[in-house]
Amino acid sequence: MVVEVLFWVFVGLVAYAYFGYPALLVALGSLRGKREYPELQELTTVSLLIVAYNEEKVIRQKIENSLALDYPKDKLEIIIASDASTDSTDKIAIEYQDKGVRLIRRPTRGSQTGAQNYAAPQAKGDIIVFSDAETMYARDAIGKLVEPFADRDVGCVVGNHGYINPGDSATSYGETLYKRYDNFLKQKQSTARALLFATGAIYAVRSSLYTPVDPRYDHDTVVPLRCAASGHKVIYQPKAVAYEQASTEAENEFRRKVRIIVRDAWTLLGLKLMFPRLWLTFNIVSHKILRWLVPVFLIAALIMNAFLLDQLLYQVTMSLQILFYLSALLAFLLSQRGKGVKLLRVPFYFCLVNLACLMAIWKVCRGEKVVTWQPRGW
Repeated sequence: MVVEVLFWVFVGLVAYAYFGYPALLVALGSLRGKREYPELQELTTVSLLIVAYNEEKVIRQKIENSLALDYPKDKLEIIIASDASTDSTDKIAIEYQDKGVRLIRRPTRGSQTGAQNYAAPQAKGDIIVFSDAETMYARDAIGKLVEPFADRDVGCVVGNHGYINPGDSATSYGETLYKRYDNFLKQKQSTARALLFATGAIYAVRSSLYTPVDPRYDHDTVVPLRCAASGHKVIYQPKAVAYEQASTEAENEFRRKVRIIVRDAWTLLGLKLMFPRLWLTFNIVSHKILRWLVPVFLIAALIMNAFLLDQLLYQVTMSLQILFYLSALLAFLLSQRGKGVKLLRVPFYFCLVNLACLMAIWKVCRGEKVVTWQPRGW
C-alpha cells in the first residue's frame, strides 16, 4: 500500500537524520581509527577576533577572560571588532589598549560576517580564532585549539562549545542536552573526515586561508566549507573548551534558532552546494538539510498514519505520536507557571527546535533573509 510505504519512508528519514547518520559516522570513524597529529614544535602567533555589537554588559568580562588565557602574551593578539556599536562597548575596549587589546570599529553597522571581514585582514596572527562577546574560554583553550595546526594539512579547527548554569527550565535543559549531542556529532564527523561546519563562538583558521565571506552568509558555515572543499582538514578539538549561559526563555531560543537556520539556509543556497567532492555534499544534506526538514517529515508521517488506523500497529503509532506532542504541550504550559517535569523536557525542546525549523523553512520560501544581527539576549 502506497500510504503505508510513505509512512515508513518519512519515519525512516527522521530516524536517519537523528540516529542513522551518527551511526554511519561512528562506523566510518572506527574504520579510519584514531587520528594522531605531530607534536607542535613552536607556538604560532594567534589573533583572537571577538566580534561585538552593543555588548557593554559582557564585553569587560570577555576581555578579562581573554587576557587571562594561558598563551604567551607576545604571541596572542586580542581584537575587538565592533560592528558600529552605539553603547559603551568601544569605550570599554579602549580602556584595555595599554594591555594590548585592539579595537577595530566598523564605521557602519551590517552583519556579523561583515564585521569579521572588516577586521580579519588587519589581524597579525598566523592563526585567527573567532569568538563572540558572550562566550568565555577555558584558560588553555587557545593552546588546545592551536595544537592540530601542527599538521600542515589542517586548515580549520573547531572548539568544544558548551553551556553552564542551565537552570531548571525546559529550554535550558534541552539546549544543554542538544549541545552535547551536537558536540558528539562533531567528534564523529571529525574522525570520519566529514566535519564541515564550525561553532562561531570558538573556531580557528589559518589566516592564509581566510578570504572575505559574503556578508549575507554565516562565516562559521562558509569558512570550514571552503577549507574542506580546498582539500584541507577540518578538525574538532574537544579539549578547546568554551562556554556561555544557556537560554532559559523558550521564546528567545525559538527566535534565535529561526534566525540561525534562515541564514544557514540562504548560505547553502548561495553556495548552491557546488563542491568538488560528492562526500561533502552528502554530509551537508545529511547533517543540515535533512535535519531542517524533519518537521515536514513528521507532519507527513502523521497524515499518512491517519489513513492507516484500521490496523492495530498504526493505532499504536498514532497514539505514541499524539502522546509525545501532548507531553511537549504540557511541558510548555507548566513552564508558563514556573513549573516543570524533567521527563517532559526532551519532547518540549524537540518540538521547539522543529517548530523553529518549520518557521525558518516558511521564511526562506517567502524570500525573507536575516542580514543584521543581534546578541543572544536581544
